[in-house]
Amino acid sequence: MRVLKKTIFSEHFEFKHILIIFFVIVLFQFMFFIIFKYTLKDIVKKTQKWYQKNYAEVLGSISTNTFEIVIEIQNLLKENKIKASNIVSAYNIIFSQQLLQENINDVCIFLFKNEKNLIFDNGRQMYLYFFEDKYIKPEKKHDVAVSYLEKIFDEIREKEHVFSFVSDDNIFYLFVPLVPHGEFIGVVFFKIKIELSYLSDNIVQSYNEISLIFSALMFVGLLGMLLISSYTLNERNDALEMYYKEKEKFISEQIEHKKEVQFTRKIYHTTHKAEKILGFMLEDLNEINCDNFEVYKERLKRYTKFVSRVFYDMKWLDIPVNSVRNIIFNTNINKIIEFIVKNIFKRVTYGKTYFDIVLKLDSKLPNVHINEYAIWEILEPLIQNSIDHSCKDNIIIEIQTEYDKDNKLGKIIISDNGRGIKEDLLEEENGVQKIFKEQISTKKHIDNSGYGCFIAYEIAVKKCGWRMRAGNNPEGGAFFEIVFKV
Repeated sequence: MRVLKKTIFSEHFEFKHILIIFFVIVLFQFMFFIIFKYTLKDIVKKTQKWYQKNYAEVLGSISTNTFEIVIEIQNLLKENKIKASNIVSAYNIIFSQQLLQENINDVCIFLFKNEKNLIFDNGRQMYLYFFEDKYIKPEKKHDVAVSYLEKIFDEIREKEHVFSFVSDDNIFYLFVPLVPHGEFIGVVFFKIKIELSYLSDNIVQSYNEISLIFSALMFVGLLGMLLISSYTLNERNDALEMYYKEKEKFISEQIEHKKEVQFTRKIYHTTHKAEKILGFMLEDLNEINCDNFEVYKERLKRYTKFVSRVFYDMKWLDIPVNSVRNIIFNTNINKIIEFIVKNIFKRVTYGKTYFDIVLKLDSKLPNVHINEYAIWEILEPLIQNSIDHSCKDNIIIEIQTEYDKDNKLGKIIISDNGRGIKEDLLEEENGVQKIFKEQISTKKHIDNSGYGCFIAYEIAVKKCGWRMRAGNNPEGGAFFEIVFKV
């Protein structure tokens, strides 16, 4: 009982399935029962007709023999001067014996005399006709028998065959030739109704009992299947639960590990930037004097704020949006670009590689509510990418800003005259170009590469809400395009 209760309440869905199967089987069984019932009735009906016909003809023939014998011995009765009452009684016994048969409803005799059919249905009529040569009509009318006899009289007199008719209510009207001493003198009529419905009713009742037993056994069998399957299902669920817990633990560890690796690379990347800026700051401190104090002071202030921003970013795996985009910020993008180019890229030499940066800045570009050091983090790796991947000794990088006053759109384009970006890196995966994916780089055997464009894209698109794409110029070289609302 405990297992059954647990199955019904804890595995309710499976129990409903078992009930559905059971009801479907019962429904099919009910449909089969209806078909069986009507088929059985049809078979019984046909069998009944066949049986009635044969039974009625046999019964009629046997009964007619009795009347023939009585008619044949009437002369003997006259010679022995038997009392009239005894003869009438004997005739009545013959009629009543036929009517006492379970299936015979009516009996009468038609005697043919002077082109007329005389009807007899009791002993007194018979006595008066045979012994006193008198005929009286019977009290009971036999209209159905008369109407049928008129149709077949000539044929039955000629052939002396038994004739029978069946009405819609399965009543047999039987006409048997009366031929005492081999001479046709009339017919004996029987109205016979043989009822076999009790047979079909008993068969249907037996089938109902068998159906109930079968349904009960089927339900018990399905219930047993439910118990077994529920036990197996519980075992499977326990095993799956353990597996999912282990899987969840493994995935959590993998996610944490991936976050740690990603955070480590981010720290490495930002530390490298801070290290370069700190080198510039050290140079400026060594060269500062009274004449250049204000210029160096302003530059050192910006360097310090950028390094501070770098260390702030190190604290977060996912930088808060309000530290990047906020109404309190009012940044001039053109000035940021000028400062980065003049005070970072033009202070660094790349061996034998020579590069020049050309600025085409639109003075009409409005200020944006973005942290200037976030913009610094976006632009710096993109410019650095143009220098590192151009593979030319004479590199020209063009940085252009545009403002579309009608649509209130700003645009930053960084292009170069290098070899361009590989086509496969420009393909999109889930709506993002591969070049902006993490750890995607053309540099070989260099750890922690392929992170600059990824960080630029993450900040520009996911934090600032800007659009960014990369491509190749028709005349050669690559470009990065940033579009933003102003």
